[in-house]
Amino acid sequence: MRALRPSILPLIALAPGCLASPEGAPQTWPPPGLDDLDVVDVTAAEVDADGVDDLVIVARAAGEGQVFLLRGGVDVVADSDAPLVSFSRLASVGPIDGPARVLVTELDASRAGQEVVVASVGADGPTLAVLDAALAPIVTHALPPALVQGPGVATMTLARLGVGGEDRLYLSIGGQIVLLPSAEALAAEPALLMLPPPVASWPPITTLALSPPGAAPARLVVGGDVDAWSAPLPLGPTPSWVVLRDEADAWEASVVAPIAGDGADGVLLGRAPRGVDGDALCAVPLDATVTPACLDLARDRNGRGFVRVADFGLAAGPDALVVVGGPVPAVTVYPQVTLTGGALTAGAAYDPPSPPPEVAGAIPALADVGGDAAPELLLVGASGDAACLSLGMPLLAPCEP
Repeated sequence: MRALRPSILPLIALAPGCLASPEGAPQTWPPPGLDDLDVVDVTAAEVDADGVDDLVIVARAAGEGQVFLLRGGVDVVADSDAPLVSFSRLASVGPIDGPARVLVTELDASRAGQEVVVASVGADGPTLAVLDAALAPIVTHALPPALVQGPGVATMTLARLGVGGEDRLYLSIGGQIVLLPSAEALAAEPALLMLPPPVASWPPITTLALSPPGAAPARLVVGGDVDAWSAPLPLGPTPSWVVLRDEADAWEASVVAPIAGDGADGVLLGRAPRGVDGDALCAVPLDATVTPACLDLARDRNGRGFVRVADFGLAAGPDALVVVGGPVPAVTVYPQVTLTGGALTAGAAYDPPSPPPEVAGAIPALADVGGDAAPELLLVGASGDAACLSLGMPLLAPCEP
């Protein structure tokens, strides 16, 4: 077991990228004049503390990495035909030649709203940019170029995780995981810690998460496409890794969820594509090495996967929402997902009452854009087009303004 050595790499502060905020005439979406718009990541969060979820979109456009803020109820509306109508703020974070991820989180309580953190890979290497709630730049850090010299560079994960004194930003890139204390993210010269892997090297990481609230002890979960591990917090100098999956079925998307039964303290639940044989949902508890329990979905889906677990009102207990991109996104809810006696079960699959519209390369986001505690499922396509499905009743019906 390798120790979490205090090897510290310096971060280099860069000059902020230029800021361009819409002024004058109302803006439209997709932005005019950006025919080469290529959306690379989307997240929904309450950026400006007004009680309504907003949408933050990171895209390549005009040779630059662009960050768009779409305010809920103003730029984003619950309308199945045109949920994205405009944007309120726009900022550049420099060229993006590789993957990018965006995270909305509060790093400075003295500022209005929350901060927007963008990790990306450009021609000069990886960077971490921190913007305020109006997308004004606060600080941009140049990360060590060595992070993109290795396997898995096309896969990036950004999350804020931890409890107590271990509140950190976690960034996986290039087969490595780097940690930055959240309290230092706004500093001019913070330090970066490397999380040593439990094996020779980290695989491409697809999941960085914590066990559900109430788990004792809290656990950090690191998942790759075919391997996964967990370790109790605090990590300490020698994290006590438990192998959850080892060379099992490849999982295209996964999430840590409170599933009833064997996984009382949470399970890792993911989608396992199986080609012509259809897909599967698979699960493993967070504290033991066992053979994953899988539930065949009996349908073949191609595209970027997305799994979320919540009570969507179909039946008592958690439901699993599975979204798979493609020319026409596939959206299904599996009710009453349970892991009991080593078997994963669920109720009959629930599909949308009408097929979702075509949204190529859809990236899903769950957002309450009306502030009515009834969230919507937004599907944002690679070119900026979008669709909206209701997560109220009737479930997965087209959103109505």
